[in-house]
Amino acid sequence: MPNPLDVQKVDQVQYEGKHWVTTTPGVPPLVSTNAPLLDMGNCTPRFIRSAFYTIPATKELANQMSMPISFAVQPCARLGPGEAALATIDMSVLGGPLRCRRCKAYINPNVKFVDGGRKFICNLCNVDTEVPPEYFCNLDHTGRRADTAERLN
Repeated sequence: MPNPLDVQKVDQVQYEGKHWVTTTPGVPPLVSTNAPLLDMGNCTPRFIRSAFYTIPATKELANQMSMPISFAVQPCARLGPGEAALATIDMSVLGGPLRCRRCKAYINPNVKFVDGGRKFICNLCNVDTEVPPEYFCNLDHTGRRADTAERLN
């Protein structure tokens, strides 16, 4: 069994002087590692950290694992040195963020806009929800909202 202190030292050396970007595949830095995290649309592990780095792909594997999937959520975590402030979007015009009509999940970067931007498909329950006229925006050639860059503060 590896010595935890040695593992922490190796991880710290690996990320010394480097930013860890949220779009990087693989395992994030350890909680104890002092490395700046760069949020590129996915939450950094400073705010939400999964107990697993790989989720079972099938129901059979999940049943064999027989462990609950859990997350440590710290919505008010402090930013580390050298980290940019979180990007925010002002939804006050709508009275708050859009929500799925079935499961009430909040709109998030993983929903898929369809019908030219008039609806979105919830990534949790796969139900389409109408987009109010004041939130409507045309989609670009990749299916993303054309105003994505403009909406970030």
